Amino acid sequence: MAVTFRNRSGSWKFLSNAVKNKLDQMPNLAPQQAELEAHIELAEALANKQGALRAELQQTVKDRLAAEAHGEELRQRLAAAVQAQIGFKSNMLHEFGILPRKRRRNPKKSDTPVPEPAPAPTSAETPKP
Repeated sequence: MAVTFRNRSGSWKFLSNAVKNKLDQMPNLAPQQAELEAHIELAEALANKQGALRAELQQTVKDRLAAEAHGEELRQRLAAAVQAQIGFKSNMLHEFGILPRKRRRNPKKSDTPVPEPAPAPTSAETPKP
């Protein structure tokens, strides 16, 4: 089992409270108990800060992804406008970082015609032995 901050801080609090309740019997532990109590407060404040920063990071990532999507949409719209003005197959599109559409190639016509396959005989036409 992994030891988490919650488990550790819980054991710190338990020990600190147990010693605090017995300080009248063990007064020599008062400075150490006070130091542990102060450290517990510091560690909890840092854990709270970490949680807040984690939430802020998640929101920042969400905002950045939304900005990326919007930026890509704007780029696509502008690229489409450039293509509409210059032409979809123009080599000038390379200047804008846009690949022109490929030109259609006409298939080469062969001199010899391709023979059509003969229709398959039906079961009625096939002689039975």
